[in-house]
Amino acid sequence: MATRTITQISDDLDGSTKDVKAVDFAFEGIHYQIDLGPANFDKFTQLLAPYVTVARKVGGRARRSPGKVTNVTADNAAVRAWAQSHGINVPKRGRIASSVREQFEAAH
Repeated sequence: MATRTITQISDDLDGSTKDVKAVDFAFEGIHYQIDLGPANFDKFTQLLAPYVTVARKVGGRARRSPGKVTNVTADNAAVRAWAQSHGINVPKRGRIASSVREQFEAAH
């Protein structure tokens, strides 16, 4: 007899199960992880955007190609939140167009 175990991750706030992902964050030196679906992830991102925009980054998972210098001046979450609030379409994940990032930087 075979046994099959299925683990289903659900959104910690509303219990939804579609496209849920773990989100790591830290506050006052304590690291947290919460499972969020797309709607709650967007809300979380928008709530943090004003703070992330002006905060200093201290560590993280910066990825750089060898020999290539990148100048990322704003966190993607902040750029996405700003773009959405100004009616600019941006993908929920992945690369943000340089034209959108330039508009964001010009506005700040």
